[in-house]
Amino acid sequence: TLLAALKHLGVVEIDLTKTYSAQEIITIVVKALGYEKAALRNNFQHPYESVTDEYDPYVGYAYATWLLTGFYPDELKAEDEADDAMLTAMLLRALGYKDYGNEAADFNKENMYEIAGELGISKEDSDYPVRGDDLVNMLWAALNSKMKDAEDQDQTLMDDMEDRDVISSRDIRHAREEIEEATEPKDDSDG
Repeated sequence: TLLAALKHLGVVEIDLTKTYSAQEIITIVVKALGYEKAALRNNFQHPYESVTDEYDPYVGYAYATWLLTGFYPDELKAEDEADDAMLTAMLLRALGYKDYGNEAADFNKENMYEIAGELGISKEDSDYPVRGDDLVNMLWAALNSKMKDAEDQDQTLMDDMEDRDVISSRDIRHAREEIEEATEPKDDSDG
């Protein structure tokens, strides 16, 4: 159901049973946040040698815009399976939380899961690689989480994307309807 809802928002091709590499997760997150055109247009540089050409613009964009920082300052094993910490940190950064700057940092490796848990994104670090079902659940939770320090205290990441004209209010409505229809009790009566 969440995958169907995310498709209304432009997120496609997530295999729920597949484990994803770091470069694949970075690419999916950049696309899900509506930055694909900017990533392809700007082709930002990054210091990671293990990134394959297909994923290079997305990793470059994530690095240049601080979505990918802090935990991977110099080394990223791009083709290795992604871990929960990388995905959680990227989603927190997308929500406006920072893990850089000595006094200005909002989170670090020690308190990241406490913040992510409060937002409903991730409860704890997992020893297992990120699978598609984890990715879908965490993306949906992040899209519906409130932005840090937004002028409108109720502004979610999805609202922010609508404000940036990344997704339309119609697509948001369809995504939310998909969830509502799936959670409505079914009438089992025949007549």
